[in-house]
Amino acid sequence: MFTRRSVFKPDGLKKLDFEYVPPRLPHREEYVERLVDFLRPIIERPGAISERVLITGRSGTGKTVTAKKTGEIME
Repeated sequence: MFTRRSVFKPDGLKKLDFEYVPPRLPHREEYVERLVDFLRPIIERPGAISERVLITGRSGTGKTVTAKKTGEIME
């Protein structure tokens, strides 16, 4: 009888999930590339020694999503 209306596009709610990582990270590509380049040796050569990585910045600047995107690329 009634159809449920929503202001969200189909599957739009998943973009509000804390685990959501967008396909592109505008203005973060360089940082993701640098992290991948930095971490690649320990993936390619198990047992290799790595430096530590510390991602810092103000709240809401994209630190977590940048780290998650780096992890996705390295999988």
